[in-house]
Amino acid sequence: MVSKQVSFILPANTPHLFRSSLRMPDSRTCSLLLVMIAMVAIAGGIVVCLAPDIVPSPVMATVFVIDGLAGLVAFGAVLVAVPAHNTPSGAAKGNSEPQNLQEEFDALKAEHQQLLEDKTFLQFLKVDQERDRQIIALDLHDSILPYLTSSLMQLESGIDRANDPPEFLESSIAMIRTSLQQTRRIMNCLSPSLTQDEGIVPSIERLVRRFEADDRTIEFRHDVNFDRLIPLAEYILVQTVREELDLIRKLPSASSVLINLRQRNEKLVLSVASNAYPRHCEEDEQQWLTQIRHWTELLQGTVESEKAPDSGCILRVELPLGRIVAGNG
Repeated sequence: MVSKQVSFILPANTPHLFRSSLRMPDSRTCSLLLVMIAMVAIAGGIVVCLAPDIVPSPVMATVFVIDGLAGLVAFGAVLVAVPAHNTPSGAAKGNSEPQNLQEEFDALKAEHQQLLEDKTFLQFLKVDQERDRQIIALDLHDSILPYLTSSLMQLESGIDRANDPPEFLESSIAMIRTSLQQTRRIMNCLSPSLTQDEGIVPSIERLVRRFEADDRTIEFRHDVNFDRLIPLAEYILVQTVREELDLIRKLPSASSVLINLRQRNEKLVLSVASNAYPRHCEEDEQQWLTQIRHWTELLQGTVESEKAPDSGCILRVELPLGRIVAGNG
């Protein structure tokens, strides 16, 4: 008769309990079986000694006793070997579980941080677009519509005065020309829809050119080694310069501005200094500055405003380079 050995392979997704039930009994189970056999052997030896009529041969009694003692010795050896065998694997398993939990926690934490940055970035876009909308509405109302309305009224009234001197036409042409200039100014003031199309340095340079149109002295110094920053960091820095220049523009005493963008001690430092004293140097709860602080804290940065030695003000933003340089992830 030929015996056949049958083997099978369980799929990888077989439930753990089912797989473990098909394994050979572990060392503790073997120990329990050995001690049961030993107890039976000892009990048999005792019975033979007390009742020799059941098993007349004393040799059989001796065999029962020896088997029992051998079983006890084997049981003790297994008990000593089990802890030595199980302890390393148990310790390894105990160490791997906290490590896996820590890795999962770190992954969830990074994902949560990325979602916060994306949410803030979208809020930033919304605030920026709303601000542009308000600026356009005010400029159209104050700088363009009055000139167009006046020129239209003069032209309409000139229809009935076709033989009069053309002075009224010259006045209408001048107002229309002024309206065109104001329209171009508004177009130049509008930010690109996405700052990342330009980058941080070109975006600040564009804001500087706008400020120079007001016949004020402004200087932009920069010394950086990176190519691009993450979008949220670029928006924070550009918005800081933009809001600060708009605030300085409203101060008649502000005649000079210095913008500095440099890398220092693994940090990117942006400073805007002027010879005027904007209100936020005394009142830090101004809305836009509070928003800048909130956005900066998401990137583990800081915002500070302090009085300059020349009675002016310095606004400083610091961001960690390792956190904001594009590609560092």
